[in-house]
Amino acid sequence: MLDHSTSIHQTRVRVLCAFLSTLGCSGGPPVVVYLPGEEFQETLWISTGAGVSPVIQVNEPLTLHARRIAGPWVEIPGIELEAGQCWWGAAPPESEPEVADNVRWLVDPDSAAAVFNVQFRSDHTREVRFSKPGIYHLTAYSNVSCIAPASVDTLTVRVIDHKQPRTAS
Repeated sequence: MLDHSTSIHQTRVRVLCAFLSTLGCSGGPPVVVYLPGEEFQETLWISTGAGVSPVIQVNEPLTLHARRIAGPWVEIPGIELEAGQCWWGAAPPESEPEVADNVRWLVDPDSAAAVFNVQFRSDHTREVRFSKPGIYHLTAYSNVSCIAPASVDTLTVRVIDHKQPRTAS
């Protein structure tokens, strides 16, 4: 039977071994890496499943969409990377038809009223519900490039309570 101090020692050894093994796995970048090219541009388009200027009820789900293009990407040997340089180990896609779950959504004026469903969706859309009536502006930011995040136009969403008519203003 092991005493308490032996058990603590074995636990410490296991933790130390796990820590050291993770250090061994971080031996630097892969042989080939991908960087944003000299003419790099990133563009993001956003939309909703309910049209350009949707009118929805309080707590009604609204599906958000985002499409991204980014490039060109340049392949270089990993050993040529400079300190602090942003890189990818695999070639990033230049065109992504749906990335709503991979952008940062901002809500103005009352972000507390917006509840985003962050559970994985196989179609990569994002769903939002608003808990209060009002006019909300949604903007998405993408930070694929590590250079400057791409932003897009703003979507305007009118949220009404169940007593108001659904006419667009």
